[in-house]
Amino acid sequence: HTLLEYLPAPLSALPLLSTLPRPGGCLSLVALNRWQEPMRLAIRDGKLDEARQALANPGTADSLFGLPRTAMTFEALRSELEAAGIQAVGRAGIFVAADYLEPRDLEDPSHFNALLRLEVEAGARAPFMDIARYLHLWGKRTG
Repeated sequence: HTLLEYLPAPLSALPLLSTLPRPGGCLSLVALNRWQEPMRLAIRDGKLDEARQALANPGTADSLFGLPRTAMTFEALRSELEAAGIQAVGRAGIFVAADYLEPRDLEDPSHFNALLRLEVEAGARAPFMDIARYLHLWGKRTG
């Protein structure tokens, strides 16, 4: 989880990853979502020019480590996984709303629990999963 985006050619790792589960076994991937970056830059960070540039550019720098990384889409990830022998069986978005809140907003346990319920429900529904910070895709090895 959250490793593919740091590789120079992230999707090229999927054929190797697809060999790790036994036939019928599962593979779970979490990757930076291509469509969240413009939203995060505009809403959370107030960087409107950078947000506009992110609409056309899947590359971004990690805010924690400063390393380059590549954001992906569900469609590209699913297509490459299926080509590598992993049948996608589910998907969800992770961090739909949480990334836009101040850390102090998470200190109250009841607020945190309400946020968790919102994240689980919104992350399972389009269009919210499609703009979540991370995409989660899982599938079964077919061969």
